[in-house]
Amino acid sequence: MKELLKEWQLLTAAERVAIEASDWESFETGQEQKRRLQEHIDGALEKAELGSLQEEWQQLILAEQANADLLGQRMEATRSELNEVNRSSMKLGRIRDAYTSGSQSYWNSYS
Repeated sequence: MKELLKEWQLLTAAERVAIEASDWESFETGQEQKRRLQEHIDGALEKAELGSLQEEWQQLILAEQANADLLGQRMEATRSELNEVNRSSMKLGRIRDAYTSGSQSYWNSYS
């Protein structure tokens, strides 16, 4: 069981690196590896003496929470960037409309 938890810890560390680098393909690969590992952990839990693994569990919980917090921060930053892009796009659209509608009416008035 300790080996499985150690593997989970390594995947969690790799996941953090992927989040920090905004490498979402590696992040998703790590998530898939964790899903597969979860099945092995579930089977081992039935046989394991959980009291002896309390420290490992606590470390995993803290690492997972830190990753969740970092992921939340990245998601919020991405939302902010997307909102800024949308605002810029709207401004550019208004500018384009101002120039195209003004020039069309100008040309139409002399036709």
